[in-house]
Amino acid sequence: MVIEVRERRGRVSSKLKASISDVLLNKVFCNAKNVTIKVSKNFVEFCPLSRGIWTIWGYKTGGRVKALMFSENGKLGVASYDKCAYIFDQDGNIISRRCGSSVMHDVSYCCNKFGFVNDDAHAYIYDLENEKWSKLYVSTLHRSTISMFQEGFLVAQYRIARFRFDGTKEWDVKVGQEVNDTVIHGEYIYVVNGRNLSVLKISNGENVKTIRLDRNILNAQVCNNYLALGSNNHIYIYDITDPENPVPLLQTELTERSLDMAFSPSCKYLAIVGINNIKAYNINGDIDFVKIFDNAAPVSVAWWKEDKVAVGFKHGEIYEFQISLDTYPIQTITRKIFDSLNNYQREGLFYCYYKIRDAKMCLSVIKRFEDERAYLLGKCIYLGSRPNSCIESLKVNKLSLKKLRKYRFGTTGGKVYATTFSNNGELGVATRRCAYVFNEDGKLIARECGGGRMSDVSYCCNKFGFVNRNDRAYIYDMKRGAWDQIRVGYSHHWAITILQEGFLVGRSKLAYFTFDGSKIWDVEIPWIPHGPAVYGKYIYVPRFEWHSEGINALTILELPSGDELRTITFDEKVRDVQVCGRYLALSTIHHIHLYNLNDPIDPELLWKRGGIASRCIREGCGGAVSVAFSSNCKYILGADYDDKRIHIFDINGNKILEREFESYVLSVAWQQDKIAIGLGNGRVYIFEVEEQ
Repeated sequence: MVIEVRERRGRVSSKLKASISDVLLNKVFCNAKNVTIKVSKNFVEFCPLSRGIWTIWGYKTGGRVKALMFSENGKLGVASYDKCAYIFDQDGNIISRRCGSSVMHDVSYCCNKFGFVNDDAHAYIYDLENEKWSKLYVSTLHRSTISMFQEGFLVAQYRIARFRFDGTKEWDVKVGQEVNDTVIHGEYIYVVNGRNLSVLKISNGENVKTIRLDRNILNAQVCNNYLALGSNNHIYIYDITDPENPVPLLQTELTERSLDMAFSPSCKYLAIVGINNIKAYNINGDIDFVKIFDNAAPVSVAWWKEDKVAVGFKHGEIYEFQISLDTYPIQTITRKIFDSLNNYQREGLFYCYYKIRDAKMCLSVIKRFEDERAYLLGKCIYLGSRPNSCIESLKVNKLSLKKLRKYRFGTTGGKVYATTFSNNGELGVATRRCAYVFNEDGKLIARECGGGRMSDVSYCCNKFGFVNRNDRAYIYDMKRGAWDQIRVGYSHHWAITILQEGFLVGRSKLAYFTFDGSKIWDVEIPWIPHGPAVYGKYIYVPRFEWHSEGINALTILELPSGDELRTITFDEKVRDVQVCGRYLALSTIHHIHLYNLNDPIDPELLWKRGGIASRCIREGCGGAVSVAFSSNCKYILGADYDDKRIHIFDINGNKILEREFESYVLSVAWQQDKIAIGLGNGRVYIFEVEEQ
């Protein structure tokens, strides 16, 4: 736990523990921003740590993050067990991605080029200037480590070889046992294999010196005239002012294995990856900083500038952190005032304090509200919004619903599985057997039935699209007033999203079709309950685990290619996802989530609200099976299957309306001042929404 709560004298009373427990739950702010709260008998002290650490951005690959490397301008290269090489910009956006046929073992950088080596016996070189990849065969003897330099690169495993960027091999030598790591310093290469440190000339591979150590060496790093070596439980630091004759400077014992290491650019610190932590050692071997990761296993590290560190994890996560070296004076409020604050006020206070560093001023602002608005106000201040305009935006509106009409689909129609509106207010309805399109006055325009369930419906660009369990998509062109049938296959008959040039369909796979039936791409992503949402060139795919297959996740793809960019996992089945403006709403079994898409590959969670499927405690709950935005993006409407309800939240996460129905709620849609509610008994209700 990053927050430290302690009593200076005596034991913490049970009353105080209860009042502080809410603070400890504030993981969004306190874990990320590293604020220490010291509670004494009479005061609460706000103490930003002198060497704090917080997250700048994060991403999840499909496997263990094997290696990381920064360029001089902050671009990050990532080698992953998911077979892929990634390159990120400073904000965590993917610049490029290239996959091989096996594990991507290592990454290196020099001279505007990232180099990766894959277990498929190829090196993958990305030229940042030309934005181009090269794939070069290096053989199965040189596929575990790579080191880049001006004229080419070195690759090693059972042997070490020098290649030019056109793929020409210039020399190839054996250095004893299997190579664990290589680093370049000027005209020399330092190779660690087993207990040996070998010094080679980069020009011809000549071995000029071998030093025998008392332990197996796992990794090596060079910074100016320092060479660091890491073993299972020791760090060795050498002076390599004379490159052919390394001079021992320091040997420090570790409490755990060194999984990876990285120098700070100034060479003042060496970051060491432990089992669940990273430690920053100074050049004298003393620990200056420790970051512990709860329930996470870091495996790789890279350092850029003096205050940016990237950490890769066993299960595929990458985080870039900022290290704060600043110290701020301690500020206090009285214990009595602190105990009088509720959890919303405390969270708002922490956010505000981190931004403006004035606890008393923040307290006077936050105490204006006693509900969730206190927290939201503090967050607005933290994000840089003006307090007055922020307060105004936090006012909660009330909505009322006026029933306009209802549809009933009998034995031929049955359950209403999906509904959607066009921009003009026409309504598309997918039922047990048929697809329906109604005009804005409620009159039937078109109807088409298939041999199975109409599972989903979508609208874009004068076309309604439906997908049927008979493995076909049914496209209704509003201009032509005609239906088209396109065979999409068994793996794509659950979900559909209509786009400008074609449509996405999915089930255990997701495919992109044109309207003439041509398939552009097809990727395996089990299982997809509803049509994905699209934001610019990004596709957001809801996924859930079914019969022990698949995962509960949101997967982000690139629209032109279908390439996977990121997968975010959840502990509940993901049911639906919708986009409006820069917001993304996601529904799971028991929750509605709202994200900000300022960074499309790294959505920022704004809030998460529960109270869904409260009557269901079994594993197979339906939950929030459908979600929809209001046209102005101010409200989020969620369907609650198990509780037979709808829930409406405003953009700040306040629940402003709840309504119960006579049957299970399966679908919701919203357009301008109209909402549609589809039920399990075959009925669809149309309501007019009035804002008060």
